[in-house]
Amino acid sequence: GAPRGEARPLTLIEGDLDFVIGGVRFRLLELDKSHTDTLFAYYLPGEGVLYPPDVGFARGWPTPGPINSYYPGYIAAMERLSRLEFTHFIPSHGQVGRKADFVAATDMMRDLRDTVRAAMERHPGEDHAAAEAVFDEVWPVWKEKYGHLHGFSEMGLPNLVRQYAGVNLGY
Repeated sequence: GAPRGEARPLTLIEGDLDFVIGGVRFRLLELDKSHTDTLFAYYLPGEGVLYPPDVGFARGWPTPGPINSYYPGYIAAMERLSRLEFTHFIPSHGQVGRKADFVAATDMMRDLRDTVRAAMERHPGEDHAAAEAVFDEVWPVWKEKYGHLHGFSEMGLPNLVRQYAGVNLGY
């Protein structure tokens, strides 16, 4: 049996799953290869509510979650969730938001990668000078566009490093 105090799963879930609890319809939406390999969003279509743990944020800068994510999968997950019909979403970190906030966060995440990729194309190389040139180009753009968002001062630089590494390494 399971060690004392440890419960074994009753059901293993793969893919999306619909279920009802107390008359409320839930959808578990698999967000494979995004923040983790086993992440699910919780969607209550009848209530217009989305809970996308560690995927998405409202009027804030990305928290550490996206930094250690598989970026193409993370963006795919955000795009998939953006197509749902919901009014409010409850992120794992930060404040509750509306659908427009989630869509804006999705657009921003795409823009962060695109901005770094474009700067890297203009400043090719793997040395300190190339990396510095990318930083010098990207940072003022990000600060102008997103510096007003909560957490920019704390998470801007780690996100820039993550984007730079992700473009170089393909993740």
